[in-house]
Amino acid sequence: MLQRKGSKFGKKNLRGSVFGNEVVLKRGDLRKQSSGMFGSKLLRRHFVVSGHYRKYYDDVEASNAEGDSKVKGTIDLSACKGVENNGAEIRLTTADGAVQVLKAASDTDARDWADVMRKISAEQVSQRKSSTLHAMEHYKKQGSPSAAPAP
Repeated sequence: MLQRKGSKFGKKNLRGSVFGNEVVLKRGDLRKQSSGMFGSKLLRRHFVVSGHYRKYYDDVEASNAEGDSKVKGTIDLSACKGVENNGAEIRLTTADGAVQVLKAASDTDARDWADVMRKISAEQVSQRKSSTLHAMEHYKKQGSPSAAPAP
């Protein structure tokens, strides 16, 4: 019996913040490339970008369900290595190299979606770098002999 391979964009290891009350930055329908037992096809899904997550659902009604119980999958945009768009196509590349292909109704719509996702990804990278630099400075002050009081 053939079994469908698991998606790298699943919802198994989600942090609690995925389902938080974040402001919705963008929502709408896109077609998502899916691969199953019988090859690849484009499926219409409803997407919501909030916080630093991009979630998708079967439809608008599912996206409005209490507690996001109907979420089909999600991507932490802060972990994306790249967001590219060419015409109506959007490609998301995650830190592990997985690529998800989305298609918008128009080139303009795809560019808008890609811009929102790029902005979130860039903001998260910037925040991580800032936190890392702050921690390094703190460590240097705490760990260096010059920061210790003189005997």
